[in-house]
Amino acid sequence: MMSNSNAFEEGNNSGDKASSCAEMPPVLRGLVTHIDAIAAGADATNGSDGRGNKIQNDELPPSPVATVELLRQIDDLYETYTRLVEVVYRSLAPTAAPSSGDPTDVEQADVIIRELKGRVGALQAGIRSKVHQVGRFALINHLNLEVQQRQAAVARMESVLATTRRHI
Repeated sequence: MMSNSNAFEEGNNSGDKASSCAEMPPVLRGLVTHIDAIAAGADATNGSDGRGNKIQNDELPPSPVATVELLRQIDDLYETYTRLVEVVYRSLAPTAAPSSGDPTDVEQADVIIRELKGRVGALQAGIRSKVHQVGRFALINHLNLEVQQRQAAVARMESVLATTRRHI
């Protein structure tokens, strides 16, 4: 699961947030800072123990999900993230109303963040189901190959026994 850090931080080998933010344009820097603050606020409201809407990785996956469905989920995730960026950008825009920290924008961003978490959880569950499905297919293929090899060995042994019986 991705953390609240931005892509610029992940690409920066030094890990220095100040230097990566300094390289960004001011509007983008403000946008990233605002999204991080909203995400941190949403995490804080999930519960004091920090386990509010966390995704459980040890759960068994549901039935296999079609690849087309996973791609649709990715598209939905992208659209939701784009909406979040638009809401945050709108609240930071210089032409915004004097109350740029309007609670409706913050509430809307919180709702979108919760929706994002749900979509990410569904996508992760789908990916895990695909991984399990691929593992099952690999195991089935390996077992089929082993069965074929053993059948070939049995056939060779039977032919050796048949040849030996003819010579006795």
